[in-house]
Amino acid sequence: AVAFGYFSVAREMTLFRNHWEIYGRSMANSYSLLIEHGMSLSDQSFLQNVADRIVENEDVVLCSLYGHAGERLAHAVKKRRLPNPQSTYQVTQTIHSKEDQMIGTLQIGLSLLKMDSQINGLKRDILLVTLGVIGMGILFTLILTRILLRPIETLAEATEMVAMGELAQTVDIRSKDEIGDLAKAFNQMTLQLKESRNNL
Repeated sequence: AVAFGYFSVAREMTLFRNHWEIYGRSMANSYSLLIEHGMSLSDQSFLQNVADRIVENEDVVLCSLYGHAGERLAHAVKKRRLPNPQSTYQVTQTIHSKEDQMIGTLQIGLSLLKMDSQINGLKRDILLVTLGVIGMGILFTLILTRILLRPIETLAEATEMVAMGELAQTVDIRSKDEIGDLAKAFNQMTLQLKESRNNL
């Protein structure tokens, strides 16, 4: 159950990361095309407006636009939420001019909070299933132990009675396994012991 849980969580995380990569790339492509064909990177108000509009998306936490020399031209962060590097997936897209020269970079930070909550829910479900499997295993072990040990306890009690002199002691075990064979042999032994004592 633990191995199954580990591989399930790893698979889900890979699927989520792939989803965010595709989603982020498509968003970055569409906005980089808007910037490429809209206006030049020198229009600061246009670039800031684009960054603010990107951050309005519920899954985006931050957006930054950089020039070809690495200088930051525009930056926007989701209000009332500080971007946490551990729970943010960064997507970087280069912006090219109409002549296909690199003129800047668009960086989008996607929130992984939804993914984290779903992964935590999956971990919780796997833990509950694991505990259920362990509980059922212990219960079945106890039941099987009782079923297997009861005939042996009966034989042990009958052996003690024979040792105290009660040779008429027999056991009623009808199982068709080794314990059943042992019970038959025990019954034959006590019968022969009783006959031998009567003959004596």
